Amino acid sequence: MRRQAQAVLAAAIVAILAASTIATASESGPRQTLESGFRLDPWKREVVAGGPNWDNCWQLPDKPQFVIDYESGGYALSFGTLGYGLDTTLQVTTPTGDVLCDNDSGGDQDALITLGEPTNGRYEVRVGTFWPEDVGDIAEAYVTERIDAGPAKPTPPHQWALEAGFRQDPRHAEVVVGGPIQGGCGHLPDEPSLVFDYEGGNHALSVGTIGFRLDTTLMVTTPEGEVLCDDDGGD
Repeated sequence: MRRQAQAVLAAAIVAILAASTIATASESGPRQTLESGFRLDPWKREVVAGGPNWDNCWQLPDKPQFVIDYESGGYALSFGTLGYGLDTTLQVTTPTGDVLCDNDSGGDQDALITLGEPTNGRYEVRVGTFWPEDVGDIAEAYVTERIDAGPAKPTPPHQWALEAGFRQDPRHAEVVVGGPIQGGCGHLPDEPSLVFDYEGGNHALSVGTIGFRLDTTLMVTTPEGEVLCDDDGGD
C-alpha cells in the first residue's frame, strides 16, 4: 500500500532510513500513472542503468526500466536522468511510437528529453550508459512538468516516491530550519519541508535530523493523520 507522509523539520538535513526486499517489476518495468499537474513533481525512480543492446542511444537495457501512463494538460513533459558522475543516456518511446534519444542535454553527463505538447498515453523509458563498463551502475530517472512549462507550477517542498528497499538509503535533503509557528514541537515552518509517498514492506521506517550541533526538532504527520513530534530522540 502506498501512503503519504509529511515531515515539518527544524533541521539542516533530514535522513530517511529503511531496508527491505526490492519490489518485483513487471516484464515491461514498473508502471506509474501521472496526470498533468501531478503534485509529486519531479517523480523519481532509481534504475540500474545500461544493458546489452548498443545502438545510437548507446548501451540500453532489453526492456524499459519503467512505463509512464500520462494524461496531458497545460504543461510540457520532461524525462531526465541523474547519473551523479555516471555518463547516462535516455531513450523514450512515446504513445505514437516515436523513439527519442538523448545523451547530455541535462548537463553534467545527464540526459534530458522535453516534449512541448505531450500526448496522452504510454511512455516507455530506458536509461542507458555511454560507456559499456558503466552498465549495471545505479542512476536516477525523473519525470517533471517544471521545464519549459506554460503556466508556472508552484515550487514544492522536497518530494519523493520511495518503495521499501530503496537503494539510496539513507535518503538526505537539506532544508531551511525552523519557522514562525511555535508550539510543543519548537519553532516550525508554515509548510512541510518534505513530503514523501512510501510503499512499505516488512521493515521499520525512520525519519530523522542531523543538525551539526544545532538543536533540531522534528514533526511528522503520518498517512493516518497522526502528528508525531521529537526533539532529542536521535541524540
